[in-house]
Amino acid sequence: MPPPPPPPSALPQLPFLLLPCASLPTMHIHHIHSIHTVHKISHPPFQPPRKPSIRYAPHNRITPPNPVLIPITAKELHRLAESHRNPLRKSIPAVSAQLDGQPRVNGAAYSIEQQSDGGWSPSRMMEGADDVSSVQQPLAHLIPSPLRGTKRPAADDDAPDYERLAHPSQRPHMSNSPPPPRNHNHNGPRNEVVVAQHYNARPEVGKAAREHSPIIGLKSFNNWIKAVLIAKFARPTIRETNTRPEEVECVGSKKRPRYIARVLDLYSKGGGLGKWAKSDIAGYVGVDIADVSLDQARERWAGQRRKAFDAEFFAMDCYSRPLEDRLPPGALRPPFDVVSQQFCMPYAFESEEKARMMLRNTTMFLRPGGVFIGTTPNAKPLLRKLKKIPEGDELSFGNAVYTIRFESRQPPVDAHGQSTFGHKYWFYLADAVDAPEYLVRWDAFVSLAAEYGLELIYKEDFHTIYEREQEPTEFRQLLTSMKVVDSRGESALDQDQWDAANLYIGFAFKKSLPAPALNGSGASAGNGS
Repeated sequence: MPPPPPPPSALPQLPFLLLPCASLPTMHIHHIHSIHTVHKISHPPFQPPRKPSIRYAPHNRITPPNPVLIPITAKELHRLAESHRNPLRKSIPAVSAQLDGQPRVNGAAYSIEQQSDGGWSPSRMMEGADDVSSVQQPLAHLIPSPLRGTKRPAADDDAPDYERLAHPSQRPHMSNSPPPPRNHNHNGPRNEVVVAQHYNARPEVGKAAREHSPIIGLKSFNNWIKAVLIAKFARPTIRETNTRPEEVECVGSKKRPRYIARVLDLYSKGGGLGKWAKSDIAGYVGVDIADVSLDQARERWAGQRRKAFDAEFFAMDCYSRPLEDRLPPGALRPPFDVVSQQFCMPYAFESEEKARMMLRNTTMFLRPGGVFIGTTPNAKPLLRKLKKIPEGDELSFGNAVYTIRFESRQPPVDAHGQSTFGHKYWFYLADAVDAPEYLVRWDAFVSLAAEYGLELIYKEDFHTIYEREQEPTEFRQLLTSMKVVDSRGESALDQDQWDAANLYIGFAFKKSLPAPALNGSGASAGNGS
């Protein structure tokens, strides 16, 4: 007698199969096993990259992981001197004043002189000073000039070390402490000079040192965003140009298509050379106001073993002067297929003249059908945060990674009664930026760009770009190869860096018409500007 059939709960859960009755007798069991069920893929809710499961928290750290460029104060020097004081040693009298050019304490040059006990300690330098504060002036003599302008106000001297060394946005608020000193004097250096000095002063640290940056997660993420923009908008335009000729060129014993596409990179510092090397271009022209940065980019490019394209670098302020004033005709012809501006447009919005010159230089040598891609701060969240600041408070906001401080709530009004340009703020981004910028009002920029034949085809904030572009295989692999996430999907992009990333938007324009005739100032002829 055959065993009874198993209860329904013990049966394997097979998918229902609807087949014609006539086909059932001839169907074999292995056919059933070969049928797969199609399930609808449900994506998990959008989340930023995960932080590492093992938190980076070294036990020996005594300062926050931020660059520290803060001169030591008089009270700190006194505290240091007292910590080295040996009560068994004899004191020495103050050194007599000598006009020998040495640094001085209370008018006396301090030097190391052996006395009867044959020893010396830092505390002895202090014994000849009637007032500890008098040590501040000799210290200023010893501090290199680039650091002198970063000296804190005296109200901060009594703060504990962990508060004093923290970023300004992380320090306890003190009503009597003025904002960090800045050169806000309109009679001082021009804004473009300040920007050039800032970027020229940044050292070339190399790839290995960049891995230790406190915002390495944000830098990697921003690089991924730029790579996505290049892949989505620049490369199709480049392929369109490269497919025109049928000639080939010989490279050793091989033949390859002869690329003719060209890229103009404005205010780039040559940071995108690696990305453009993978884009099949023939020529690259980099223009930046920081000549030292361009020298570093030129050296990096010259050091490459295999140069995939020709590259030229020119130092000039392309927001104040026409490109042809500095670049030779050969560098501007044939027209470019792509113009790129990454994280630099705020410098053009100091005035309408500069904004028009930026658009003029962007479109004058861009072919019809070419694209203009870039990244820029998003004015909307900045203005929302500015609006939330109570009256009478300092116009600043930020977190451990960035600080933005506006000089005024409203932009200045120009001669035409408009308040689109010149809304100045100071932007600090750890290990990256500490310079004045100007708010880019997006709607006004799009309207102005239309006058120069540019049609907006793409605009998204960085969080949205990540949400939408992390799924395609190409960009998902880039997340790993560009070290935005590791093999486990974890990232060095912490919450503060993630918030800073969404201050920016990525965009793309397409040139549909030839650029209008422009006068020397960059304004359209006959438009009243």
